[in-house]
Amino acid sequence: MVLYSIATTTAQEIDWMTRGVGMFFPEAWERFRDGAAAVDCGGNLAEAYHHLLMSPDPAVRDKAARCWADWEMAIVAVHSNHKPHPRWENASFRLGFARLVTHYWRHKGWLEDGILIRNAGLLSGIPGILIHGRLDIGGPLITIAMFTSMCKLARGSLLRGSQRGGKSTQVLGLSLF
Repeated sequence: MVLYSIATTTAQEIDWMTRGVGMFFPEAWERFRDGAAAVDCGGNLAEAYHHLLMSPDPAVRDKAARCWADWEMAIVAVHSNHKPHPRWENASFRLGFARLVTHYWRHKGWLEDGILIRNAGLLSGIPGILIHGRLDIGGPLITIAMFTSMCKLARGSLLRGSQRGGKSTQVLGLSLF
């Protein structure tokens, strides 16, 4: 089993991704937040963006998808020479991606909060690896640390160099044997 860019859709992770990471990218986060300002969802940005992305007005959907994509690109561009994947220029991809993410996040993956971490021990003995970029701040490494603490047979090894999107070589690989 190979798990890549680990996230478990907990309320804490969703809040981190839609708010917490903003402390590292305040200007980009303000644009992201302001992109959903037209919808009042009690501060829940995933819910607000979901409403915009499902609008019957194509201009509203396109703008929301662009704002979501810009936020995604801001948090992966930890190096000044970062070049986004060309798929982000495709309006259909942006809309589909943003709709998928917000659909899952507004429902917290239809999971009891924290259940994936609490049940990680059930994977003990299944050969596999967890791969997560050291600089992937969109998916905090604490998730992997919590996962491995529950999966008693996990071993960690740090490989050199990476961010989200896998363009460089430093990833945290954790073998489950």
